[in-house]
Amino acid sequence: MVEESDGIEDALEGQLRVLITAAGQVAERVTRAREDALRRTRAGSEHQARAVQSRLAAEQAAARVELGNVHRPDWLGFRGWWQHLAVWSSHAGGS
Repeated sequence: MVEESDGIEDALEGQLRVLITAAGQVAERVTRAREDALRRTRAGSEHQARAVQSRLAAEQAAARVELGNVHRPDWLGFRGWWQHLAVWSSHAGGS
């Protein structure tokens, strides 16, 4: 014997399919949004890393220029300061 369906079971099954399809679409959108957020975060981190690296390179270049003077013969340096101190001391002490 075949029982006749009142259609409620078919209606519920249809609604369940619609809900599962909608849930799948929502999950896809959430996944895409998370991927986009991750890409933006990575891009921001890479930009920040490049900025820090650029600033470091600029500071290193400035330090090279500033400390490059120690190789010039007219720069006093440590030995030059001692010589000037000795000369100053001899003049101050001799007066």
